[in-house]
Formats: sequence, structure tokens, C-alpha cells
Amino acid sequence: MNPRRAQDTNRINEDRGNSDLDVRHKFALSLTYQVPDIKSENRLVKTLVNGFQIGSVFLAQTGQPVTLQSGGVDSNGNGDSAGDRASVNPFATGVAGSDVFAVCELPNGVVGLSSDTVAAGGSCPGAAIGYTPANYNAKYVITGPGARANLARNSFTSPGFGVLNLSVGKSFHFTEGKYLQAKVNVFNVLNHPNYALSNGNVFSVPGITTATTTPGYAIPGDPNFLNAPELFSGGFRSMTLGLKFVF
Repeated sequence: MNPRRAQDTNRINEDRGNSDLDVRHKFALSLTYQVPDIKSENRLVKTLVNGFQIGSVFLAQTGQPVTLQSGGVDSNGNGDSAGDRASVNPFATGVAGSDVFAVCELPNGVVGLSSDTVAAGGSCPGAAIGYTPANYNAKYVITGPGARANLARNSFTSPGFGVLNLSVGKSFHFTEGKYLQAKVNVFNVLNHPNYALSNGNVFSVPGITTATTTPGYAIPGDPNFLNAPELFSGGFRSMTLGLKFVF
């Protein structure tokens, strides 16, 4: 999603932008409540009712920066297609992305469009004298060969996430200093989908793996362009049970 090299090593200043780690807002709230014990002479009642602890953690953060790219098109003509960026259409009415058609000068002097898009490997039978978007309403467009991108590095922010976790624990005391603690942890208790590059289950890496293996998310014209719900799982509710003996 974020190329490690400049799109043009002769114009390093064009790669000024936000850091790949620029997550602007993070929020974490952790709560723990020890349920008051009841006073009873009945040992069975005290064993069943006392010793409960409830905990909750809420995590939320804004998205991560993403560099929208032109795919395998050597837009700036420097012989290296790695990291060349897409362009933005300020007059667009939609958020979709688009590849481009080559505007060709045919051998007979007639000017027309190539039959295939550049993103699909299309080429002109004569010389390409320019490029035009396949979708004029698209906000993001692949920058055709020989054109300089007008979009900055890390200029798009991917979706963020918010997740609520809950835990319930109970201690079974044998003596004052020896007890067994049973604990249930429920991650994403509301089962709320989070279509972030790294999903809402903080100990899970499938979202990161998907992001690094699906470059089409950042390439206009690709069916998966900015289509986070299609690419990322959104996270899921999961539960764990733990037992700990303290002595």
C-alpha cells in the first residue's frame, strides 16, 4: 500500500508527505470493576456469588495513510514503475477510480482512442499523444505514461476501527493466599465489522496480510479499488477461556 521507494529518485521532494505511521487519533479506555462480596455464613453461597470481576476495553483509531498508485504504468517515464502514483480529478462527482485510454495518432493521421485500456496492457497502433480517463466521473485516475501525478504520497486515509472487548472473571478461594481464577474474554463483543487494514481483533494479522497481498486496493480501475468490505474480513467476535491458579 505504501511503496518504500520514491516514485522518481530525481525528484525526491515530490515524496514529501505524511508518515506511513501517521495514525492521527487513537483512543483506549480500560475499566475494571470488582463486584462487592456479600456477607453470608453459608459457604456455598459465598463460593457461588463472591469473587466476580468485570473488565472492559474499548479501542478506537483513525485509519492509516495509503498511497494510491498507477499500478505497473511507468507514469513519470524514469524507467522504474515502482511506486508511481495515481492522479486526482478535482471535478469528479464520484469517489470511484478509473484507468485510462490512450489517445492515439493513427498512421493515417486520425486521432482516436486505443481499443484497450492502458491498465490492461493496451497500446496504440501509432504513437500515443495523450491519455483520457475511462470514467470521467472517477475521482482517482491512473496516471498515463509520460504524465506526472498530481497526487501526493500517503494522501488517502483508509478506514479506522472501533472495538469493544469484555471480560468476566471469578476467583475460587481455597485459602486466603491460594485461589483458582477462571476468566472469559470476549473480543469484539458487539460483533461490529471494522474494515481497516488491520482488523479490530488486535491479536490478529489477516487484515495486514490481505493489505500487503492485494495491491488492487490502491490502484484505480481495479475491481477492488478502495473496496475495503470486499477485501478485509471486518473482524469477528471471539471468546477465550482461561484458568489461573495463584498460590
